[in-house]
Amino acid sequence: VTLFSKDYGKIMATAYGIRKSNKRNVVSLNPLNEVEITLSQKNNYYVVKEVEIIKNFNIHTILNKEAYLWQR
Repeated sequence: VTLFSKDYGKIMATAYGIRKSNKRNVVSLNPLNEVEITLSQKNNYYVVKEVEIIKNFNIHTILNKEAYLWQR
C-alpha cells in the first residue's frame, strides 16, 4: 500500500494477510480514507500492524447520488 502523511510524506508499506482478514480491515485501506495506521519497520521496509478508520470516503455513495440527480 502507498500511504501519504503530513509529517513523513509518501510511505510504501506492506499489509500482510489483509485479504484473509475480516472485511473491516480490507475496507479501511480503500483509497482516500483518512486512517490511523500503526507501522513497524523491519530493515528498510514498513509493515502495517493496525488500521483504524478516522473518516471513511465512499466513492460509490457519491456516484450513486450523482446518478440519481442525473435521472431526474
